[in-house]
Amino acid sequence: MKEASCYLDNPPKSNGIFRRGCSTESNTLLSMSHPSSPQTHREAAPTLIILAPLLNLLILDSTTELTETAETAETAETAETAETASTESGPVCTGNRYRDKNQRKMELYQLRSFIAVAGTKSLRKASEQLHISLSALSTQIKSLEEELEIELFRRSPKGMEPTENGEILLDYAQTTVDSARNLRGKAQALKSRITGSLRIGLNTDPTFLRVGEINRELGLALPEVRLNFLASQTLDTPMMLEQDIMDMGFSFGKAFGGEIICRELTEVDLQVVIPAQLAENRDVETLGWGEIAAMPWIWTTCRCPFHVEMQKKMDRHGVRPTTAAEAMEESIVRELVLEGQGLAMMRPDEALPLSRSGRVVIWERGKISVPLKLSWQANRNHEKAIEIAAKTIQALFI
Repeated sequence: MKEASCYLDNPPKSNGIFRRGCSTESNTLLSMSHPSSPQTHREAAPTLIILAPLLNLLILDSTTELTETAETAETAETAETAETASTESGPVCTGNRYRDKNQRKMELYQLRSFIAVAGTKSLRKASEQLHISLSALSTQIKSLEEELEIELFRRSPKGMEPTENGEILLDYAQTTVDSARNLRGKAQALKSRITGSLRIGLNTDPTFLRVGEINRELGLALPEVRLNFLASQTLDTPMMLEQDIMDMGFSFGKAFGGEIICRELTEVDLQVVIPAQLAENRDVETLGWGEIAAMPWIWTTCRCPFHVEMQKKMDRHGVRPTTAAEAMEESIVRELVLEGQGLAMMRPDEALPLSRSGRVVIWERGKISVPLKLSWQANRNHEKAIEIAAKTIQALFI
C-alpha cells in the first residue's frame, strides 16, 4: 500500500469547500469541489457518504501496518544488539566465573603443564622440569581449570594429587599433546625445505659436548633451522623428550628403551679423585677399596649413571661408600671436592688439571666408563632435521 497523507480534522484552508478525504501520490480519492459548480457538489456528496467508511478502514489498515513494521524492526534491532553485546563485546558468566569467549582458549603448553604437575605431584618440580617460573606454572594450571570448569588438582600431604576428574582428563591431555607432536612431525616431513627450530638438551659441560663445533656444523647442514641449546640432566631426558621440552638430548649410561631412540656417541671415562687435604700423609697408590669406601664421599642416592656403575664396582668388593654430602650438579661436586669435603668421580678433562695443580690426587684403580648417547623420540625419526642433526653430531665424536 502506498504511503497516504490524511486530512481528517484540520484540512488546509482554501476558497473552495473541503471534504474529509485521503490523497495518495498518484491519484485523489476525494477532491475539493468549487462553489461555482453546484452540480458537481451535489454529485460528490453521496459519493463521500458511501466512501467514508472505506476510507476510514484504509487509513486504519495503513496506520496499523506501518506501526507493526516499525515495532518488528525495533525488536529485531534490539535482539541483534543484545546478541552482539553478549557474544562479542562483553564477558560471559558461566557458573561463578566470567570469561571472554573471544580471548580465552586452551593452549598446548597448558596441557604440558597439567601433565608435568600430575607426573611430579609438585608445582616446584614441574616448574623446574618445564624451565618456567613457579608463578607462571600456577597461572597456567588455574587458567586451564577455569577453561575446563573442572578442578584438576587437590593438595594433600603427598603433594599435588589429581582429582578424579583430573585423572580422567589426564589421558586426554596426553593424547592431545602426542597428536600435536605427531602432526608437527608429519608436516615437517612433507615440507621440501627444512625449516623451524631444533632444541638440544646438554647434560654436561658444553665444552666437553663440543657445542661450538655442533653449532657450526649444523649451521652448514641445516641453514634454515634455528638452534636452541638448553640445560638438561640424564635422568630428565625421557620426560623432556616426551613432553616436547626438547627435540634431542645428550645423556650418560644405558639406553632408555621404549619409544626413545638412543645413539651411542663415545665412551666416557670417570676417575676417582681425592682432595689434597684427605690425601695428605697417605700412600694413595696402595689404598684398597675398603679404605677408599671408608673415606667421605660426595654421593647421590638417585639413579645417576656414574654412581650406579661405581656402586656395582664397590659391590663386587663388598663395600659401600661413606656419604658426606649428596650432589649431582658437576659444579657443586667440584666445589665440595676442592673444599676437601669428600671424594668424587670426575672426567679426565676435569680431574687432570686439578691433579697437576696439586689440588686433588687421582686414585687410578677406581676408573669406570659409561657411554655418552644422543636421544630423540622414535615417532620423530622420519623428520629430516632430526636425521641430519643426528648424523652430523655423531660424526664429530668418531
